[in-house]
Amino acid sequence: MIHANIQICHYAYSTLCDLLISMSPHLVDKNPDYQVLVIEINENLIQSLLTFLNNYVFFVEEPKSNSKQKQIDVYFFLLDQDEQAKIETLHKKRNLLAAYCKLIVHNVLPIQAATNILKYYVKVN
Repeated sequence: MIHANIQICHYAYSTLCDLLISMSPHLVDKNPDYQVLVIEINENLIQSLLTFLNNYVFFVEEPKSNSKQKQIDVYFFLLDQDEQAKIETLHKKRNLLAAYCKLIVHNVLPIQAATNILKYYVKVN
C-alpha cells in the first residue's frame, strides 16, 4: 500500500479491510462452497496493516511556522483554513483506524492485534 498519492493509499487500505471482512472465514458458515473465496489472514498481513497505521495514522506532524510579516487578516484566514485542514485530516485518520478496529470486532483479526492500537491510546490519555 505504498503509492505517491496518499488518497490512493487510503482508498486501497479501506478497500482491503472491507474485503477482509467480506471474505473472512465466517463466510463458510453460510455455505461451505464459499471456502475457495476465504482470504486467510497471516502474520505478514497483520504487520502490513499495522505498518500502514503507523505511517499514516499515528505519525506526528511537524507544526508549520508562519511568517511574522503577514497581515492580520491574512493570518486569521490561513488559521481558519489550517484548522479546517486539521479537522479533515483527523477525520481521515479516524476512518482508517476504524477500518482496522472493524477487523478485530468482526473476529477477522485476533484480539491480540488490538494491543498495538491500545498502546497509542494510553499515550494520548
